[in-house]
Amino acid sequence: MLRSAAESSAAPRAGGQWAVVVPAKSLDRAKSRMTTELSGPTRRRLVRAMLLDVIAAALRCPAVDTVAVVTADDELASLAAGAGARVLSEFEEQSAEPVVVSGGDRTFRYAAAVGLSWARRGTPPLYRRVAVLASDLPGISEGELLSALEAATHVERGFVPDADSAGTTMATFNAGGESGEDLRTFFGADSAREFAASGAHDLAEGARWVGLRRDVDSVAHLNHISDLGEHTTLFVDSWLADGPGTHEQRSLGKMKG
Repeated sequence: MLRSAAESSAAPRAGGQWAVVVPAKSLDRAKSRMTTELSGPTRRRLVRAMLLDVIAAALRCPAVDTVAVVTADDELASLAAGAGARVLSEFEEQSAEPVVVSGGDRTFRYAAAVGLSWARRGTPPLYRRVAVLASDLPGISEGELLSALEAATHVERGFVPDADSAGTTMATFNAGGESGEDLRTFFGADSAREFAASGAHDLAEGARWVGLRRDVDSVAHLNHISDLGEHTTLFVDSWLADGPGTHEQRSLGKMKG
């Protein structure tokens, strides 16, 4: 069974003011668009590696106090807790009803809303500054995240569009506000436009955040990331070293060319 946030609390950190919420889809559902490129076991290994790299980068960022992974998957929950993150069950009872906007990636939007609801607990709330971060950013660095969070401190709500300027890789909120309307989450296809239309500020204007904006939905996306995180690099190296060259290995091997 998934542990509650109280049971899986990471040690408190000094200096950071931000809570980073990372929704993580169950392993049998995550990266479903890659099923034609990668076998089930390979795809699951990639999902685990990317999540670990996102958690590690967030925990290294000096502006971050805690990382909370929201998932319904026992294996990912154990992995996240072992990496130093808090774990929130998607089905955990919340003190405030999550505000979920219809459309887009429903699972991600709901998990993001659960994390925001958790951050608002208490008076004053646990965290006033909350960032919801995608779990498939293997090129993210703590420097990019710090730069984005510093920009976000000047706005009530912000978002970072993905490399294609269609989806969203991060959204930031002032969770201390009274209105649930200020905590609406838009993730999935065309979510960048939805965030902009809702009045959120585009944090990426003028910035060069290659790792923060490149989420991975295909092997080709991996090939476009020059600085992969430690865990995703180990995944790629291990996979390329396994057995005879397959279609998967030839695709991944482009990164080594």
